Amino acid sequence: MPTAYLLTGEPQSGKTTVIKQLIDRIGKERCGGFYTEEIRVHGMRQGFRLITLEGEQKILAHIKSSSPVRLGRYGVNVACLESLGIPALIQTFQTKRLIILDEIGPMEILSEPFKQTVVEILRVGYPLLGTIALKTHPFLDWVKRQDSVSLHHVTRTNQNEIISMLTPLLYMIVANIPN
Repeated sequence: MPTAYLLTGEPQSGKTTVIKQLIDRIGKERCGGFYTEEIRVHGMRQGFRLITLEGEQKILAHIKSSSPVRLGRYGVNVACLESLGIPALIQTFQTKRLIILDEIGPMEILSEPFKQTVVEILRVGYPLLGTIALKTHPFLDWVKRQDSVSLHHVTRTNQNEIISMLTPLLYMIVANIPN
């Protein structure tokens, strides 16, 4: 049985929306980790914010960032991921039942500690709900091929179907983990 349920799809297909709705259905008190949100100004995407399920947030990437680490037009704040995102994932091992990891993508895999954390989560088999970039990359492709991963392609038209399918599976998983 899979332990990692990963959503993939085109940018803006609703992956994070699906994650948030699943968190609401499963119960936020059972989940830990983080998700990302776009930063938009006048309808134009300017960057991305990392938000933990505990409510802490920092800017992960921005077009006006002076970071020397660049991905396309964005300066990536790798320190944000390593000081806020990774600790939120690790804390989940000790206090929650389901890791939320939105997302495993090109910006995040610029961090070796992040990649090591993903590998460890998959190795241990701790329950995971996350998103992963659709594009091909050696690390992303490796994650997608793991036996413990169940991959689900999100589109604008199948979000409710995926939510309906994953809700009972995830609820069963978190209900059966001992406290």
